[in-house]
Amino acid sequence: MKHIDENFFKMTESNEIKSVEDMLLPNERVLWKGKPKKFSYIISKSIGMMPFALIWGLIDFAIIFSLINQGAFKDAPKFLPFFLIGFFALHLMPVWIWLGSIIKAAKEMSSIEYVITTNRIIDIRGKKQPYIASEVNLSSLQKVNLKKGFVDKLLKVGDIYISGTEKKSIVLFDIPNCEFITNKIKELIQIPDTNQKTKFYTNNHECAHCGTYFDIKERHKCPSCGAPIKKDKDGVM
Repeated sequence: MKHIDENFFKMTESNEIKSVEDMLLPNERVLWKGKPKKFSYIISKSIGMMPFALIWGLIDFAIIFSLINQGAFKDAPKFLPFFLIGFFALHLMPVWIWLGSIIKAAKEMSSIEYVITTNRIIDIRGKKQPYIASEVNLSSLQKVNLKKGFVDKLLKVGDIYISGTEKKSIVLFDIPNCEFITNKIKELIQIPDTNQKTKFYTNNHECAHCGTYFDIKERHKCPSCGAPIKKDKDGVM
């Protein structure tokens, strides 16, 4: 029997996962990677509660202003201001929850990365210790749908819903250049040979600022972060 010591489950630098490349299988190559558009992602995660929270907050602040304007605190007991502060702090809970959803979405967005490789589509979460939240193998792709709400159209993004066999699915939220990415993924459904999937882009380019992969042809800036693309006289880097 093989000898097992106390360091058997200890993670070393050689097997510690720090980036997308550490998660790739042998002969697997990255075709595209990107992130949700920051502002649109935060808005989409908080817009549902926004009208209610804003109306609730305006009513409470109107009541507070009215009490102060009418001099309600001049002859009031000393404990009354503290009581009202505590009361309204609790009464404004919907506003605090809404603000919390904005902070949570901003923090969550910074740890999300979507990756399409020659083998699969991956949703990666986490910064210091990234992990695969969900994935769909390219060989099992069945449906690819693009959904754009009113806010998505204004911000020029879209959500790409991808499903495969064995009830596996993944959603790429708030993707810039979403029509192009959706069409390319649909093309992958028709490609049986995994080696041919390396032709995901004819002019594959990685943004030096945010790491997004995109087709550089007829583009002058990154579709995700807007960073300018430097080209030589032949139109390439």
